[in-house]
Amino acid sequence: MDEKAFNAQINGTRNFYLRRAVERIREGLFHPLGGQWLTSGEEKLNQLFNRGAAALENNFVVSYINLNPRQIPFHDFKEVYRALMGAMVFPNAETSLATLLRLLVKLLDLEQQKAPC
Repeated sequence: MDEKAFNAQINGTRNFYLRRAVERIREGLFHPLGGQWLTSGEEKLNQLFNRGAAALENNFVVSYINLNPRQIPFHDFKEVYRALMGAMVFPNAETSLATLLRLLVKLLDLEQQKAPC
């Protein structure tokens, strides 16, 4: 269900209980109806890793970080970005952006050496 259809469903006059459940979940409160929709943390993690594996199979770069404010402060975008960049995994089993950048520099140097002056 896309966001527009979801919002239409939530804002309908007949869906008071659904709307109430969504609002409670948004505020961080428990609601039994919302508990039925949500899966356990382990299931979410498994889904995340399965999607990451599928993305790698389709030549996408994937990055996983632990969203813990004690380890990576959310308000410090540079730290979040640094952690994401450091945790990138590439589809060709290369695990370091620095290694790929070194390879690119070598290739560019070779191209410059081959080019006539």
